[in-house]
Amino acid sequence: MPPAGRTSTAQQLVRVPLTDVSDVHLHRIDDGQWRVLDRRLPSDDVAALLGFVERTGGLYEVTLMGRPREHVPCPDLRCAALTFVEHGVELG
Repeated sequence: MPPAGRTSTAQQLVRVPLTDVSDVHLHRIDDGQWRVLDRRLPSDDVAALLGFVERTGGLYEVTLMGRPREHVPCPDLRCAALTFVEHGVELG
């Protein structure tokens, strides 16, 4: 816990949505499945988890952590990563 009056890195980033695809990391967890992480946080920090990507047929299906019932279809992995930036995903 940070000293009184100071915020942790994760707390500071809560208010800062992703604006650059370079902050998005696709971590392959299985054939056709990726966990999507925010590079601004340590990969073992639960707050870094942004969502998932799964290859379904000829498309990549994006699931955002804040909207688990919505699935965004993408033609490639770059589009999938950009989805997290375009949807203004925030930590927390």
